Amino acid sequence: MRKLLGPLLLRLLLAACAWPVSAQTAPPDSRAEQAPVVLHSTTRLVQINVIVHNKKGGPVTGLKREDFTVLDQGKEQQIAAFSANSAAPQDTASIPPLAPNVFSNRGGTAAANPGSVTVILFDALNTAIQDQFYARQQVLKFLRQLQPQDHVAIYVLTTKITVLNEFTQDATSLLQAIQKFGGYSSPLQDAANPDAKPLDQSIFLTNNPEAEVMASRLRDFLNAADGKFSDFANINRAETTTGAIEAIANHVARIPGRKNLVWVSASFPISIGFDGETLSQPGREQRTFTEDIEHATRALNQANMAIYPIDARGLMVSPHYSATNNSPFSTRSRARDLGPDQGNFDTMIVLADRTGGKASYNTNDIEGAVQRAIADGQYTYTLGFYPTHGKWDGKFHELKVHTNEKGLTLRHRKGYFALPDPPSGPEENKAALDAAIGSPVEWTNLDLEVTLKAFDPAAHTLDVQVGLDTHELSLVPKDGRWSDTLYVFFGQLGAGDKTITSEKETFGMNLKPETYDKLMKNGTKFSGRLVLSPDVVNLRVIAQDTGSGSIGTLTIPIKKYLAGAVTGGNSSLSQKP
Repeated sequence: MRKLLGPLLLRLLLAACAWPVSAQTAPPDSRAEQAPVVLHSTTRLVQINVIVHNKKGGPVTGLKREDFTVLDQGKEQQIAAFSANSAAPQDTASIPPLAPNVFSNRGGTAAANPGSVTVILFDALNTAIQDQFYARQQVLKFLRQLQPQDHVAIYVLTTKITVLNEFTQDATSLLQAIQKFGGYSSPLQDAANPDAKPLDQSIFLTNNPEAEVMASRLRDFLNAADGKFSDFANINRAETTTGAIEAIANHVARIPGRKNLVWVSASFPISIGFDGETLSQPGREQRTFTEDIEHATRALNQANMAIYPIDARGLMVSPHYSATNNSPFSTRSRARDLGPDQGNFDTMIVLADRTGGKASYNTNDIEGAVQRAIADGQYTYTLGFYPTHGKWDGKFHELKVHTNEKGLTLRHRKGYFALPDPPSGPEENKAALDAAIGSPVEWTNLDLEVTLKAFDPAAHTLDVQVGLDTHELSLVPKDGRWSDTLYVFFGQLGAGDKTITSEKETFGMNLKPETYDKLMKNGTKFSGRLVLSPDVVNLRVIAQDTGSGSIGTLTIPIKKYLAGAVTGGNSSLSQKP
């Protein structure tokens, strides 16, 4: 393949950052040989993950394709793909580990089924500090009963995702991780709920009419200011939370089988500004978060991940009826102060229904809800069909699944939006790339492998090779060749993951049939030399296929690794004299 010297590369050379990058055919590797063929077609395959329980609530095994019927908008569909998925982990002993100088965003055992996979997202952004303590104790009780087949990770959401413990079956490390989390007082959560109790109206009562008018204006001004802060906080919370959920879905996208996301949270409202109180206040925001929720839902469904929202607040009663509330009832009391916030429940319900999970709220049994969520992944069925409607106009399609067996309970996602799969375009690709760059967890939609080839301590240069699985690229036939465009992003991060330098290279692929065949067999690889900053701590590598919008990310602890190479600790990385 010819050497690719684009404008960005020329600019890098002028900046004295030696980075002569070329795409090449490399010797076959075991991962490329094992990679399944991914067929790219304009026909959309819709997949439904189905949980089947008997009358006692236990999982039902042994069902076959012919036992199921799928209805799309009431019309029966032909089941084109079928699989029964057990949570029992596969034997990974036969899968060779990665070499010490090779880094992958899927790990050395990515091809294996790790069994039951669950992410517990402890949401401190949307949850009051007092509720966090109770929820944490409930999660700790569950972790003490963790089963060997349970593959669990624990993340915390504040203003961003923090990884407390990545996927493990070691209950001890999970317990230690969550015990170290001391809670987080979210200023956005406080701002979104400025009135924990109904306002004591007696402070505005006087015998002076003029004073009462001034007091009324002051009250309206304070309420309006609180309302605007509340709107800003709610928008920020919704966007941050849905972005985090989408990042987690992209992180686990290539793990085989069904995945669970247990979202322990007080949630956020599904809309703001449409109640009687805010409609009467000029300057207040009016919007729904349906689009944000749908983006997250789409990512979850593509990753075959069901979300289980669990309300961290437990059993709720109105603060107006609390014995600690000494404020008198007033006609000015807002409706949402008189009962639980249904808007937050609606967000949980929609996310769960659209992904095949189950929302748990108004209950103190948080531990039991987590157990039930993980139990759902023990045995599932995946049904795939090609819709016959032929209209990909973005409208919602209701899905129903039935079985021939009587007395069984089925749960699956309630439907899908008939959108092109996947959506791709300059704006969508840029938004996805921006999100991936700032994500604290790796995106695995593209299999990304980076090999460190040689290090020159004197010049502080590093020869690297970036490898992609050609089967996952959206190469399309055009004028007798195979075409696609790839972005490869390189970021050097310093202390605190502060960006030192970042560059994006564009690779236009226009392959002859014989070259295409070789790359399908051996993988697509780019090699080059990178000049490292003296302050670099981590190297961030991101690849994006513009045809599909798919992204793979990888963060390499380059400072730590090269320190070992210089002292002889990493013998697989050659050093230049």
